[in-house]
Amino acid sequence: MATFLYDQLSENQTVRRVTQRLGLLGFARLVKIIEECTDNGMVSLSWSDWLGLLECNREQFDELLAVLSKVGAFRASQAEGISAPLMLTMGQSLQFLLAKPDPATVIHTRPEQWESWIKTELCSPAWLVKDETTQTLFRHWCASNVSLAEVTSALELAALAKDLSPVGIHEQIKTARASRLVQARSRA
Repeated sequence: MATFLYDQLSENQTVRRVTQRLGLLGFARLVKIIEECTDNGMVSLSWSDWLGLLECNREQFDELLAVLSKVGAFRASQAEGISAPLMLTMGQSLQFLLAKPDPATVIHTRPEQWESWIKTELCSPAWLVKDETTQTLFRHWCASNVSLAEVTSALELAALAKDLSPVGIHEQIKTARASRLVQARSRA
């Protein structure tokens, strides 16, 4: 299973077309398919596994496949044989989900994005992530355009200092940024 960034997925034109035709249930089923994709944007399952995964009957699945194909979200193919699995391949319109973003260019603009990232990447407990001090730091990171690359660098320094809390990471971000400013001034 690949890792996808779903930020604003519902704003994608193809996803909107699926949602317009099949409603939120179609959107949910599309997300389930995307979650099952490999890093090359393919997923292959037996018919019964597809129906179970998407919690639908054959008629609903056929309708979903028709819409996905028509809007260019996924292309279906099946090898010869009655028990051959059905493979779905991601279309061009969703290929952006496969791209691994450069951490230096990823800047979260909402505290919820940092919250999700910290929970996922650091396995931070919910109480720490929801703490008001932590939320204030996340808002500060958004306002000051802290990139994932900067947080990753700060994590390495925070690990050496044995403080991987958001406050510890924030202190390392401040140190790294201050150092960059000194370097920039000395070059000027």
